[in-house]
Amino acid sequence: MFRSRSLLGLIAAELVSLTGSAMTFVALPWFVLVTTGSTAKLGWVMAAELLPVALFGIPAGTLIARIGAKRTMLVADAARGPLMVVLPVLKWTGHLSFPSVLAIAFAVGCFAAPYFSSSRLVVPEVVGDD
Repeated sequence: MFRSRSLLGLIAAELVSLTGSAMTFVALPWFVLVTTGSTAKLGWVMAAELLPVALFGIPAGTLIARIGAKRTMLVADAARGPLMVVLPVLKWTGHLSFPSVLAIAFAVGCFAAPYFSSSRLVVPEVVGDD
């Protein structure tokens, strides 16, 4: 099963990335709930995270066809990581506002859409048609 080092690397990277994505989709709204105590704001953050996935999920196929599934996944992960680092930095410096949380959640969702689409297509690209 794991004859290809590329496949093993892909599985490990996918496990790490999907774990991080799942944690983000839970932790960000939870952070808003804990810091604001508002379930309405929690809902707005969840909507900001998921709306881009719904809007850009299908159009992301064009990007994937153009640059490839593997490169799309790498770019999306490389963009989402720094976006998530911005939140604690803004909180630590006292500059975190609710609109900035919404903007960051929306941006994370924008990069999540092509990531999720490409994650379904990357295995044949990495290991071939076999």
